[in-house]
Amino acid sequence: PPTFMRSPTTEQRAVLNSTARVRLVRAAPGSGKTWLVAEAIRDELAHWSTGAAGIAALSFTRVGGDEIRQTLGRDLGHPHFVGTLDAFVFRYIVRPHLRGVFPEYSAPILVPGEWEPDRNWHRNDIPSAANPKIRINPFACVWRRSNGARPSHVLAQKKANSGRYELLDEQDQVAVIKRKKELWRSRGLITHSDAAYLASAVLRDSSRGQYVCEAIARRFSLVVVDELQDTGRFLTETIFALLRSPRARGLLVGDPDQAIYEFTGATPQLFSVFAKLDGATELALASSRRCPKAIATVACHFKESEGPLHPAEHGPGRAFLVRYNDASEIAQVVRVVLASRVGGAVKVVVRSNSTLRLLAGVTGANPVSLGCRPATALQRGVQ
Repeated sequence: PPTFMRSPTTEQRAVLNSTARVRLVRAAPGSGKTWLVAEAIRDELAHWSTGAAGIAALSFTRVGGDEIRQTLGRDLGHPHFVGTLDAFVFRYIVRPHLRGVFPEYSAPILVPGEWEPDRNWHRNDIPSAANPKIRINPFACVWRRSNGARPSHVLAQKKANSGRYELLDEQDQVAVIKRKKELWRSRGLITHSDAAYLASAVLRDSSRGQYVCEAIARRFSLVVVDELQDTGRFLTETIFALLRSPRARGLLVGDPDQAIYEFTGATPQLFSVFAKLDGATELALASSRRCPKAIATVACHFKESEGPLHPAEHGPGRAFLVRYNDASEIAQVVRVVLASRVGGAVKVVVRSNSTLRLLAGVTGANPVSLGCRPATALQRGVQ
């Protein structure tokens, strides 16, 4: 880690010294939250006296776990666990306990699903009720809690070149849920999203849910979650249920204004759910070590959560707050930024291939698919 991060700030020290059973930390961009997570784990390990229980250090993505290991300077072996929320939920809740609650389901097998749809699973497609010519892949659908009367919704993945999810109509939802449950019963095939949904169902079960929570609390007496804002509705329910056990402790760190996995149901409002836990204390890392004043001022206009964002003290910086109608105007934005600089380079990061082609001045039809995803990606990269 950078030299200036090796000594805790006043805010970081308050988190590290807190004796609350559950520490809920709202961390501003660049406030050193990953370093804080690693330092909190390092403090715990210095006084860890049992080999039967461990620390569960979890993040929504594999990158988050890698950052924790890198900041710690080593990996954590047994009895600890460092990895993704999905891996933790499947390994310690779904695989050992699913059939105890739902004996009609086969032993669960985690398959590529909404994160990496695979052609091999397309034989399980079902026709759309609205348009039978359209096929729906149940492995490419994600669960999401609704705000209405129905307990859950399924979101369907659009075409690959869209990268977005849209809500299925009610008839298609019923059909997809039916097909998923058939696969759970006959073959035990579940996706990451299914695992989160089923884990929350296991922990809600009136006969075995509390037993499972207590068993995991004995196995992992401290649960650390980085990037808390990206946990979807069912992962949130799962972690909340685990931390309801009085014997469990938690360190939950994230920034509700940086939730980027909304297709899983991740919203800034879910962050506040954990404040309802007994023994929970909210703490803030409101001072950025990265964002100059100009950036922080603009960011405050978009914050959905309450609380300040204190800028870094080094460097004045500049920021443009730009509103445009469509992607064709991005090129004009780039020209304005170029004109405002004296030397140097301007780097532009965009989401879609179509915008990239527009900025690069590429004309003509989109690259055709080569029938192989890596080869097609390489072709687009070359173009």
